[in-house]
Amino acid sequence: AFAASCSNDVSYDSEYDIKGYYNGSDPRQNLASFGETKIDVPVSILGDIAVSKDEVEKNLVINLTRPTKNGKIEFVINEAAPELATTYKDYEVGKMENIQFESSSIAIPEGQSSFEVKATLKNLGKISKNTVLPLSIKLSGDNIQNATDQSSVCYITLSPKNVLKVEAENTSFNVSLSDGEATYTSGNSLRIAAQADGNIAEGYTIELVANKALFDKRPKNLEKATLTPEAAQPLTKRVLMTANFVKPESFKNTGTYVLPLQLVVTDKAGVKHPITADKQILFATFTVTKSMFTASENSLTGTVLDAVGR
Repeated sequence: AFAASCSNDVSYDSEYDIKGYYNGSDPRQNLASFGETKIDVPVSILGDIAVSKDEVEKNLVINLTRPTKNGKIEFVINEAAPELATTYKDYEVGKMENIQFESSSIAIPEGQSSFEVKATLKNLGKISKNTVLPLSIKLSGDNIQNATDQSSVCYITLSPKNVLKVEAENTSFNVSLSDGEATYTSGNSLRIAAQADGNIAEGYTIELVANKALFDKRPKNLEKATLTPEAAQPLTKRVLMTANFVKPESFKNTGTYVLPLQLVVTDKAGVKHPITADKQILFATFTVTKSMFTASENSLTGTVLDAVGR
């Protein structure tokens, strides 16, 4: 009896207190663990529009504490995972429909201390909030208790990330009024560089659209500004890279004018999604002044000097 109680063979069932002998754990249940317990998968969004590819593949490393025969593992969502109440308390808990494996039951390779399992994260195009998949391992096979091992949890986070970067070379313009005429004295082109980096699905387009409804969102330093006359706005409201402002004569009075420009994402189905994030709104400003110079109808008079001033 003494020899049996001191045996290192953990494949038996008897009246002995196995968990007590192994410091509170049963080695038949604690066979496999995750090599990496936290994995972040960024989900591409433009503004608040999810535009990520629908699927991304990740490899999960599974470590083994001892060899086994005919062992199999399954993955389950562990809704009792400890960090759901702390680290991930503001996250939505995903479902198994968000992750797929090559098989629902995966064979444990014999004679290996670790192995990789390919996981496919799915339905990412529908993710708009921070989401976490708390995975645990369910074990089965010879000499393994059919139980879910909750001692090892892999938290896979699906984190929406704004991948749109917008830069404008120039958003300030000057208009000069003189004798009923008006001219842009500092150019009239607003050039936009809009780049979308990341894991984006095909079929999306980005446009810059004049939207006077955003006038009230102008910054505080432009509170006294007036909305830019519609006639001065670009001939086409849909601007991809450059907005050429026209008809400076539409500015009748001196002062500061503002034109809000908003990015719009068109999805694969042709549906337009205005981006409302404040940082993605551009405000073109126009400073209109009276010209201090008036062209004279008379010819210039005077004496032409030679090279030495004589």
